[in-house]
Amino acid sequence: MSSFGSYSFELSALNKDIASLLKHFPSSDSPKDIGGSIFMPLLCDWTEEGDRKLLLSQIVSMYLQMFEVELSKNSSMKESIKNITMALNIVRTDALRASSEKLQKLVDLQRLKMSDTRIQHRAIKDLFLVFQELRKMDSKTPSTICIRKKRSKERRRRGN
Repeated sequence: MSSFGSYSFELSALNKDIASLLKHFPSSDSPKDIGGSIFMPLLCDWTEEGDRKLLLSQIVSMYLQMFEVELSKNSSMKESIKNITMALNIVRTDALRASSEKLQKLVDLQRLKMSDTRIQHRAIKDLFLVFQELRKMDSKTPSTICIRKKRSKERRRRGN
């Protein structure tokens, strides 16, 4: 039995639900389509734990989106889809929440209008610090800038 937070689910039961779903989801007879994995090659390439959590949070969201559509279309698979969706929601809520939030911040970052002069000014103010962080990437020690920010935030909370 696997557990995340205060929830747990039985992997063997989920495996049975997945097997029944495989029977109902159509597949072409093309040799290219049979047995090909979509997500596993990505997971093999992303070896850092933090990176894998980001990727897994996106994959879980994609499955939930897919099952939301299928649930309304396929009543015969309703119970299996419901069980799998419940397990995916547990994982997303308990184990991958922080990764989902980080992913959202990356999406927000991509939406910044870099043609806006105010954004450009703020970005240039950060440029030297970004270079310092890039230089430190090879080392495994946390950046002193981040540590200082955390300490400063803690002091503000305490009122010092």
